[in-house]
Amino acid sequence: MSMLEGLASTLAEMSFVQLALVFLAVGAYSMAINGAFGSGARSGAASTSFVAAVAFAALTPSWISGVVIAVEEEARAPFRLPVPQSLRALAASVIRSPL
Repeated sequence: MSMLEGLASTLAEMSFVQLALVFLAVGAYSMAINGAFGSGARSGAASTSFVAAVAFAALTPSWISGVVIAVEEEARAPFRLPVPQSLRALAASVIRSPL
């Protein structure tokens, strides 16, 4: 089964309520991370997204599918600390030096 066929079968198995909750969770999450809205609107959107994701997880027959949607909301880009220039120069000299 290809990935596209797997996605099609998963969507076919979902009810209208589950699809609506996923749509609400993703839409509200996109509003929550958008910097164009004020903090109050973003906070409300984040809360709505979390509640919709938890409700979707509760309604799924397979708890793994529900957890993936609910946990994915909390995923963030990794924070990178700035590397001092001396460490960059050392790393570049080690990489370029013949062994």
